[in-house]
Amino acid sequence: MRTVIRARTPAPWLVGLALVLAPTAAKAEAPFHLRFEGAAIPGTDLRLELDGGLDGGLSVRRQKVRARVPVDLPYPEFFIGVSANATSTTVTVKAEANCEGPQTFALSRARLEALLENAAARSLTRAKQWDGAAAGFSRSLAADPTLSEAATNLAVAQVHARRPTDAVATLARAAEHDPIWVAWRLAADPDLAPLVAAPPLAKLYGAPARHSSHRALDGKHVAFSPSRGLFAWNLSPGNMMSDNDAANDELRIVDLASGALQARLPYSHVRRGADAAARTLAALGFTELAETRDLDADSGGIGLKVTFDVDQGTARVSRDGRVIGSAQFKKPKGATTPAWVDPWAASIPGAVIVGASANIGDGCGAWVYGDVRRVLVPGER
Repeated sequence: MRTVIRARTPAPWLVGLALVLAPTAAKAEAPFHLRFEGAAIPGTDLRLELDGGLDGGLSVRRQKVRARVPVDLPYPEFFIGVSANATSTTVTVKAEANCEGPQTFALSRARLEALLENAAARSLTRAKQWDGAAAGFSRSLAADPTLSEAATNLAVAQVHARRPTDAVATLARAAEHDPIWVAWRLAADPDLAPLVAAPPLAKLYGAPARHSSHRALDGKHVAFSPSRGLFAWNLSPGNMMSDNDAANDELRIVDLASGALQARLPYSHVRRGADAAARTLAALGFTELAETRDLDADSGGIGLKVTFDVDQGTARVSRDGRVIGSAQFKKPKGATTPAWVDPWAASIPGAVIVGASANIGDGCGAWVYGDVRRVLVPGER
């Protein structure tokens, strides 16, 4: 088991005070006015709101309908201010994160409309108005066909409306552009699980695995899918303000060729979540596991050696004493010294996967945050 160098944990009241006081300097330097109560989106009837939770905390509202806006931050924290401007097709959001500072990102108007339609339809599912909910989810997909959550929600409504054939067709269409999300919902959602053996879905994912391996979720292995060119690792960030580290477990799936993150699947809040995550990996062809090793040892590839500079966050892969590839880790804001600890590596076909942990300062949430990079090594296994 790796040893994690943890930041000193202050008293709970002091942590709360630090969270409030830490953004002061950033607020003064921010290039836009911080609106702690949220902000209207100019030229629309929409409004952005702050949730205040340690998980992104941004929503969009139209009258009584409110929808979460997913924001991909490196570790859980919260927004303390937001503003926006808009064109006929795009909304540009400027938000101030407690630790990461100013964030600017663009959202399509179509995506915001889809999120709101999805949220409105979800309220109908709670009332078990399945036909109305299905119509709402269909409107959400019409606004943005790439909103995978709306597709799986539509399939659930169709199942309850006794339209299983339509539900299978909905999932098959969604899987064409987002096979990972559909595999996850089939594994995690009891309403959809009975559909997994339907021929159109079995053709995509194969027969359901009877004994899925959980070793990919133990933090000691990297999983690899030869058929889809994906690798997966388990992120279990330590929260210094909680004794339950597993509450934030997340499965991360990455495209090997590009290194682009394809999915973040938080599974600890799902009933039998580890089982669902393991079944998801099985459905996606994750048939190979590589054990992670201390970087002081051989990485597992023939003749390969991996070294890691903990201060610079640089991983290097060498063969016969010659560096053949490298990867640079980005130092998180608020990271303590040294920036990275406990580096590890695993060898999979065509690449070496390198991971390390960073201790995030108390004023930014007191997280022990893990990150991973891949170094392509053609011809190696």
